[in-house]
Amino acid sequence: MPALINSQRDAKPAPSIAEIAKAVSLNEDRVKRGLSMLGRYEIIKADPSVGGAGFRVESRYVKWEPRLDFLFHTVTLASGRKFNTN
Repeated sequence: MPALINSQRDAKPAPSIAEIAKAVSLNEDRVKRGLSMLGRYEIIKADPSVGGAGFRVESRYVKWEPRLDFLFHTVTLASGRKFNTN
């Protein structure tokens, strides 16, 4: 999500599914399911014209403050299990 928001806000090319998957350490299928869920909640909208993953962020979420890239992070438990959080 931060990659989509930041690219749209900064007028940069939209990230691909593969780039998002790498950034969040998930496989592409899980990223697609996550993007679909964000679409159902009307946070993003399918838009093939933007390129990349083919989604644009709804305008009310583009200027979330503070920037999501400072809040989004990966947590690693002592067991080695990793997960992403905001």
